[in-house]
Amino acid sequence: MTGCDSNSGFYGHGKKPVYDKVSGDSEARDLLMRCGENLDIPEDVMCDMKSFVLKYVYGDKKSSSPGEARVFKWKSQKKKSFIGLPPDHDSLEIHCIRANYLAYIQRHFDMTHHPSPLGHGWQLVDGRCRRVRYTQPSLPSELSNTVDDDSNSDNTSDESDVDSDSDSEASSSDSE
Repeated sequence: MTGCDSNSGFYGHGKKPVYDKVSGDSEARDLLMRCGENLDIPEDVMCDMKSFVLKYVYGDKKSSSPGEARVFKWKSQKKKSFIGLPPDHDSLEIHCIRANYLAYIQRHFDMTHHPSPLGHGWQLVDGRCRRVRYTQPSLPSELSNTVDDDSNSDNTSDESDVDSDSDSEASSSDSE
């Protein structure tokens, strides 16, 4: 779950600290117990894996969803940074699908033919197997439109006026 050569980790959360938490906590082990039993991950196992990440990787025992955990972490930061936030729902789900696939391969080591990773957190891009990082936009369209609207509004600083003037000149020259 915390990263390896074939699956990403969680920024700032190494294997050893997470391992130490899991080895001493039966609830943490229970949450991961069924990971990799089946190739297609059942919903209850997915929920357990997400709970594990929030509780034992990010130390958030109160939040019930990745979104809630992100908000809580953001509000608690003195110096705001996106890099230390828990993953969003979509990215975490894909991470769990990849982790489940890898656990499945390890639990069923005696198979003569392993199932394809495609559709289990990986995709084919230009003939190469690449991990899927997300399937949804990072911002909901409503918020995305708000950000676009804010960037088109008048700015009070001289520097941003220069930037927005040069942007509008570039846009109008592109359309000619």
